[in-house]
Amino acid sequence: MFQQDPLLTHLLDTAFRAWQRGDLRDARRLLQRALALAEAEQNHDACLQANQLLGHVAHVRGEYRVARRHHRAALRGSRAMGFGVGIASSLHNLGLVAAGEGRHQRACALVAAAVTAYTRLRQPEAAAEARANLERLAVRR
Repeated sequence: MFQQDPLLTHLLDTAFRAWQRGDLRDARRLLQRALALAEAEQNHDACLQANQLLGHVAHVRGEYRVARRHHRAALRGSRAMGFGVGIASSLHNLGLVAAGEGRHQRACALVAAAVTAYTRLRQPEAAAEARANLERLAVRR
């Protein structure tokens, strides 16, 4: 079993708490450090976590290009690891980023793919959340 670096664990945990309390600047700073460390250690799980959260932080800040880059990295990593929930989550997040950019058709396609993936993985809560986002996108048309 892989033992995670305590500093990396601390950075990810502290960054997550900063994100939860809305301190996006601190969250981004901590996540960038965590991602650099995870990449240096070739810790793919931690890279996924850092990229996913960096994507969320960038999305909330309206930095869609940056958000898309991080969510794509999380999608690539999830696919490489065969991590189905990570794939579905990344598709969902990329769909929300596309919606923020005004790319409605792309957003609907990505979120629909996430619904399908979550359903296949028997993740009903996540599928319901993605389906609700898809319905909101349909109303915006």
